[in-house]
Amino acid sequence: MYKFISTLLLLFSLSGVQAEGIRFRDMSLPEAQVAAGKEGKLVFVDCYTPSCGPCKFMARHIFPMDSCGEYMNPRFVSVMKDLEAEGNTYIAKKYNVRIYPTFLILRTDGSLYAKLEGGAVKYARKFLNRVDGALALGEMEERYTAGDRGVDLLTAYVDALMHPAPMKARSIINDYVVTLSVDDMACDANLELIKRLGDAECDGYIHMVDNRAGVASKIGKKRFGSVLDAIYVSYSRRLKMMGRSPSEKAVALREQLRSEGYID
Repeated sequence: MYKFISTLLLLFSLSGVQAEGIRFRDMSLPEAQVAAGKEGKLVFVDCYTPSCGPCKFMARHIFPMDSCGEYMNPRFVSVMKDLEAEGNTYIAKKYNVRIYPTFLILRTDGSLYAKLEGGAVKYARKFLNRVDGALALGEMEERYTAGDRGVDLLTAYVDALMHPAPMKARSIINDYVVTLSVDDMACDANLELIKRLGDAECDGYIHMVDNRAGVASKIGKKRFGSVLDAIYVSYSRRLKMMGRSPSEKAVALREQLRSEGYID
């Protein structure tokens, strides 16, 4: 998608064709949801306040760009909302808007599809990449909620979540690991995902340790041990950043793995 957005910017700069930026409509949020339903689109909400400098920059310099209109208009019914204005304050409460600008992407029923918080960007490409990433994340979340547990989806979903929501990402891995059989845990794709669990006390880690003999019989003690130890090291570093230490139980379990030859 990055190449697509870059191509858009180049084509418009060379063509000289008169286009438009993001088409913001003068309608209420419920009206925007109805319009989006009729047009098969999502709702894009620019949440701003009159005193917000970055909000003004986006409105003056980014939203009017042709490339923004080319990307956004086919996908969204877009509205701007001053969240300090009478009649709009409920939006801030409903969607927990605390930073400006915040960009909401809503489904036609008003439920939140994605939220982009804070900061102006100097280039349209960066704004569009953020929106595109939010759409991709929203699509993955819908597939996950619908029950898709394919390792390719989970890996991409965790990748997208690990920076903005690391606790949620680790929880998703944990929930997946506890369902895995010995054969599943020995799968290369699953091992790469499991390494990112980052918690040596969670149910998923204990499930792996409890089944270590079976997994080791398929891929070897050292290889499986390296996965288990990578989880422990990540867990230990994260705790250290918070001024904490691994629990006695986690330390003892690691020593047991060492004594059994899983780790050096």
